[in-house]
Amino acid sequence: MEATADSKATGRQRFVFNCRDCHGNTGLGDGDLAHAGGDVPDFTDDIWMHGSSDGEIFTVIKEGVSADMQPSASRISDYDIWHLVNYLKTLER
Repeated sequence: MEATADSKATGRQRFVFNCRDCHGNTGLGDGDLAHAGGDVPDFTDDIWMHGSSDGEIFTVIKEGVSADMQPSASRISDYDIWHLVNYLKTLER
């Protein structure tokens, strides 16, 4: 999916509703639930724990990678996951 301004804005909305509890408002990995433990990534740095390609990020969101990062396939459509990917890429410094 093309990373248009509309796609990034939609991704931001999906992030707020589905991801910020762990990943924080700005993607620093400092959300309220992150303090319970686990390794919550900081999306603003240049380290992507499970791959940095669009496809790898999509797969992490869709299929999950741990007990802390559960699969999102049952609650976020593939279309919206692509919007999330586009948004997450904007958080890199």
